[in-house]
Amino acid sequence: MDVMAQRADIDAAVSGKTVCTIFGDAAKKWADLPALRWKREGEWQSLDWKGYRTEVAAVAMGLKALGFGPGQFGLIMARNVPEHVIADLGIVHAGGAAVSVYNTLAPEQIDYLANHSEATVAFVEDEAFLAKFLQIRSSTPKLRHLILIRGEAPEGVLSWDSLVADGRAAYERDPAAFEAA
Repeated sequence: MDVMAQRADIDAAVSGKTVCTIFGDAAKKWADLPALRWKREGEWQSLDWKGYRTEVAAVAMGLKALGFGPGQFGLIMARNVPEHVIADLGIVHAGGAAVSVYNTLAPEQIDYLANHSEATVAFVEDEAFLAKFLQIRSSTPKLRHLILIRGEAPEGVLSWDSLVADGRAAYERDPAAFEAA
């Protein structure tokens, strides 16, 4: 086996491609096939590639509507749930960089990550994780938007459903904006 030849073949196959273009190609190629599977309340759920891309587009467009864009960082504190990877790809499609935050971090550690990265948005899975972010809100001035994936979003926090609905509406108004991103 010639490792260098294999490396050259791989480099040629991905030359000029990005995570976004590869994701788009996969969504077209396998549109109706399952992309994600998870268990919720004991029942298996799934999302096909077309739906996965639609959700990513909605999150990306929702983020863009909030002013999120190229060069910005977004934090994600969530377990192994589909919203975690959808948020990650939404951040990337909006031009930003996603940072996964360990669920066990103390608020002071989250504060450091948020300030060091100058994150402007954070996705949190539930109210327990949200509580950690609310504790540091006053010391993280660049962190303008908190998005709660599950639970009741208090005032000043955006719900996942609201972000997705706003993003879906923006995508329907101008699908070319997502494609251009």
